[in-house]
Amino acid sequence: MNAAMEAVRFDRFTLDLSDEPVLQQRGRTIALRPQSLKVLAYLVQHSDQVVTNADLIDNCWENPKQTNVNSVAQCIADIREALAEAKQPIIRTVPRQGYRFAAPVSVVDPDGAAATTAKPNTLTQTAAMMWGRIAEWCPILSARLRWRALALAIALLVLCAGWAGWVWFMRPAELTMMAKPSLVVLPVKPLGDAADTALAVLADEIAAGIVRAPRGFQPEIRPTNAIKDALADPMTIGRQLGVRYIVRNLVRRDGEEMRVNVELIEAETARQLWVGEFGYPLGKHGAQGRTAAAIGRTLVAELQRAEVRRPLPTRPGAGQYTMLGRALMTEESNAQRNGEAIAYFEKALSIEADHFFALTHYARAVAIHSLNGWLPDTEHDAKLAEADAAIKLARQTEPKSPGVHVVHGSVLRAKGEHEQAINAFKLALALDPRFLPARAELARTLIDVGRPEEAITELEQVIQASPTDLSLYWWRYFEGLAALHIPDPERALAFLQASYQANSSYENTLRLMAVALADLGREEKALEKIKEFLKLRPQATLDDWKRPNSRSHPHVAERREHMRATLKRLGVPESGQHASAKP
Repeated sequence: MNAAMEAVRFDRFTLDLSDEPVLQQRGRTIALRPQSLKVLAYLVQHSDQVVTNADLIDNCWENPKQTNVNSVAQCIADIREALAEAKQPIIRTVPRQGYRFAAPVSVVDPDGAAATTAKPNTLTQTAAMMWGRIAEWCPILSARLRWRALALAIALLVLCAGWAGWVWFMRPAELTMMAKPSLVVLPVKPLGDAADTALAVLADEIAAGIVRAPRGFQPEIRPTNAIKDALADPMTIGRQLGVRYIVRNLVRRDGEEMRVNVELIEAETARQLWVGEFGYPLGKHGAQGRTAAAIGRTLVAELQRAEVRRPLPTRPGAGQYTMLGRALMTEESNAQRNGEAIAYFEKALSIEADHFFALTHYARAVAIHSLNGWLPDTEHDAKLAEADAAIKLARQTEPKSPGVHVVHGSVLRAKGEHEQAINAFKLALALDPRFLPARAELARTLIDVGRPEEAITELEQVIQASPTDLSLYWWRYFEGLAALHIPDPERALAFLQASYQANSSYENTLRLMAVALADLGREEKALEKIKEFLKLRPQATLDDWKRPNSRSHPHVAERREHMRATLKRLGVPESGQHASAKP
């Protein structure tokens, strides 16, 4: 793409590429910060190329050394909002690489038209063209007959335009993202055996599991007893209850086990969005309740995935931006995605300063950025203070929410206050013993205070309760870290390999795998893992490891110093300019 071009057109937009870019949509100027316009202009000029964070920082900011990936993420979020990107992906995130401008781009000629277009756009122009064609094709016709032919042609044109307009306006409106997705969990009919009567409450248990699950939104759940026929047409059920989603559960006995097939259905189209199967042993105390909780957690993830694929409404609210940020944190975890999530939460809080979910997830995302060494030194303390203030306000809003106490514990851990963090996680478990994130974070903090075996025991309980959870890679990573503190490098390597298999984008797993391999005497393999790690985190240094991993407990300090020395021997630089990880 020629950098000297003055203006381009893509999708419904025109972008003036002068020194002060201007974005317009059908003649209307779109409000966008100057810095975001610079980023958009650079992406457009390099369309269909992968542009890294470093490329954007070096070419769009006046002081690149004082800029980091969070600033880029904020600009990308602003641009996507301005382009209403949820409807048609224009800027695509390329995992571990950067961004790509995916929309076709055409250069606008000096007269203001796209170089590739030359179409009449008014009825007058069309009529004039038709008159010329009639005169050309029918030279022997009288002027009167020519006018009659023209009138007939215009009448046909108007009829066609009217029909097209009727089709356009009568078509169903495209559903936009809901801040509070509405659904009903249909009742489960008992199979007939007296031992199966507990199935009558399964729908209510699943609904309760949805409410208790970690999430970035508040669902609107209709009562299950409102529908008598669970096999009725989903579109009919949707109209009767005014819900967007229907959860249908089909149950069968398989020997001594109960199998539950769960469907998530879009009510408007009766389209099946997701289906999954769960099982639990008959007669085992609490097995049905634990399975219902697992179903609830999975449904929350699928509901979120379905909603964020929809276009944003004309005026998005804090709820929509929070859901977009939460979705980024759910699928994969790396510095780029977490930075983009922080930008979405900040956008939500700029709209609604006391939005509970935005406050909670903003604090959580900042804590993750700190604990992974992704926060630049110049921002670290200020960002943690903001996260602390956010979670304090969220705790005042909903003091009995287990999730808010888990995030509080994460912030405390990022600040190095481990005993207080353990108390926060225990408080969350006291409020809801089934809240798995609380138990997982408790286990993580037990490692910090020198109790790694207890941590592994807690984590095995978590994994047993939800073996297909989206956080499985995180839990296995914790187990690997705990095993390195015992030390048991062989078991640590097995845990870390399972973590990497569940999510290969979480680069910190490679770092610990290198330590485990080195402890097992497999130096060559250890060096390979460090090379992979440094390829994903080229600016990583031992300073990144020091801040989130320095502890006062003697055994922990000894093991962390051993890991640090191993990483140094394998080639991780001692120190340097700290910057967030590049994708």
